Amino acid sequence: MISVKDIAENMKRLRVAKGMTQSDLGARLFVAPQTVSKWERGLSCPDVVQLGELADILDVPIRMLLERETDERSEAMIAIDGGGTKTEFVLFAESGEVLSRVLLSGSNPNAVGISASVIVLEEGIDALLAISGRVSNIYAGISGCGVNNNAARLAAQLRRRYPAAKITVESDIMNVIGSVENNKNCIAAIMGTGSSVFGWDGTTLRRAGGWGYIFDGAGSGYDIGREVIRKTLAYDDGLIGMCPMIDAAKSRIGPSTHSKILDIHEKGTSYIASFAAIAFEAARSGDEVALEIIRESADRIGMLIRHVAKDSPDGYEVVIAGGLCGNMDVLEPMITDAAGISRVTVPDLPQIFGAARRCLDMSEASYNFEEIKAKFKETYGEIIK
Repeated sequence: MISVKDIAENMKRLRVAKGMTQSDLGARLFVAPQTVSKWERGLSCPDVVQLGELADILDVPIRMLLERETDERSEAMIAIDGGGTKTEFVLFAESGEVLSRVLLSGSNPNAVGISASVIVLEEGIDALLAISGRVSNIYAGISGCGVNNNAARLAAQLRRRYPAAKITVESDIMNVIGSVENNKNCIAAIMGTGSSVFGWDGTTLRRAGGWGYIFDGAGSGYDIGREVIRKTLAYDDGLIGMCPMIDAAKSRIGPSTHSKILDIHEKGTSYIASFAAIAFEAARSGDEVALEIIRESADRIGMLIRHVAKDSPDGYEVVIAGGLCGNMDVLEPMITDAAGISRVTVPDLPQIFGAARRCLDMSEASYNFEEIKAKFKETYGEIIK
């Protein structure tokens, strides 16, 4: 049975893990620091409403304040999704229940370097270990870990720091693959600022495309956005007629697209990729120019899927991820037609779920995918709200 002392110890441990002082916590709860001190010494206890508020402030389920520390906690795991600009960490149970979450800066070793990547990873892991005490598995799907032996280098560093845990580091593409049920036979197409397609048969990862936004040619937000701007320049030169897409682009750029070319270059790839939204909006209204631009990108992705599928076992699942996934109403029929497939899957959870699923697979224990996914979705939503 839980005691006031158990609640006091849990509260102090979780507060410290969050990096808060008693004064910080008191201010958030509208109580004096002395009151927080009494709670943490077991001299008094928060009421039911305050316990709920405490859980929200500390970003944990309320049960972590109310349960006694037991060996059950050793079954907690840490999943990591690392990119160029941010790294997400979750502490979760074997049931899929998300217990806590940490968000830090980017950890792509190609962007920040191996040493800086290790610092970010250790900071996030340490923060979650302060909450759980110990974990059985640590899984990290990190952008940039498909090249330069980066995965092995990061894993070696982490194993030295956390010798008691089982540790795996892979490319973040495995977070996408891990997000679908058939993750032992999957083709993953990435349609973000750049584009690429990967095949996974449970052992070997195969790639097609992924040459970088400059060379990929189609399949990405950058390619679509660039074509929108090119068509707008062509209109200004009298080479093509007006259409809804060009009209919308000129409303954003200004009367003279030529005079803004240098400005567009300086704003960079993300700005250019943002013009893809104009193409999709115009395509939904039937604009043939916009539809043709999008169809070219869909054809490129379809061709890469067909290429990877040649070496894939029968019954593979195709999953689409990346920034263009919000436009699958337009893209899906084009991609399925180009790839010669009946359907694609778009994950309805962020990539950190795929990392958690890969983390679970490290234990080689049986579980029900849909049950794990439902529990993760429910509790992750509570943590981030």
